[in-house]
Amino acid sequence: MRYWKRNNPDGSTNTVESYSHNLEVEDAIEISEEEFTIFIASLPVVEPGPVRDLAAEIDELRASLIGMFPQLTVEGFRYSAATGTGNGPEYINDGDTTTYFGSVLGQYAQVIFLFPSKITQFRQFGVTFNLLGDKFKLQYQDTEDNWIDWVTNIEAIRTRNWGNWNSSGGEVIAQGIKLINTAGGACYMAELEVKY
Repeated sequence: MRYWKRNNPDGSTNTVESYSHNLEVEDAIEISEEEFTIFIASLPVVEPGPVRDLAAEIDELRASLIGMFPQLTVEGFRYSAATGTGNGPEYINDGDTTTYFGSVLGQYAQVIFLFPSKITQFRQFGVTFNLLGDKFKLQYQDTEDNWIDWVTNIEAIRTRNWGNWNSSGGEVIAQGIKLINTAGGACYMAELEVKY
């Protein structure tokens, strides 16, 4: 093994190196093993930092970001007309309970928000020609454009009334909401409201 050092302009040692080959090292001065060992021993001991829990840090960051997003209002939910498949998806958030969205299995109505917002609850206004067992589910679009189930197994209301506010999906940050028919037959909804 051969040992080398490189100096600062003032002549003090900047770094030391060791090589197992017999080649000369450009711009370096050959030194003894003892000088090499003394320099290495004089270096300060670097204490390792605390072990980081990256998963916890990410969760904490996500929690702090929630405060940056506004709380969705019903008015904000109605800002953009719904689109989708089935009959009259635009009626799902038009504020008029005399019109309705009709769908069969897999058809949907979706509302894309003006900007990502916090949501916690929804309610629906029913129609009289829904049948027992007619069901929907709600998905939300996250900030990475994924559609994620928010509330499933939503029974379609069979009277012309507002249902109760449902907060079973919890608080999420959403760019949009999608109402999907999950029953085999036709399902109807006169109005959907989503808010914080």
